[in-house]
Amino acid sequence: MSDPSATYHISSAVIVTIPHMEERVVARLADMPNVEVYAHEAGKIVVVIEGKSTGTLGEILSRISLLDGGQHGF
Repeated sequence: MSDPSATYHISSAVIVTIPHMEERVVARLADMPNVEVYAHEAGKIVVVIEGKSTGTLGEILSRISLLDGGQHGF
């Protein structure tokens, strides 16, 4: 059973993609643990990221920034 007093972090981000690569990036994001694709349209993808620490969120964002098809600097 989870510890109800444990801190859990949730964040969101908008990832901007090269338009013709959007579906590929969405698929890659959907395969990432602790990442949920909330919505996507016109080259923009909204994700929700969850983790036990802000460091975990930062690591996930770093991995997202390295995905092929993204326009880095989101």
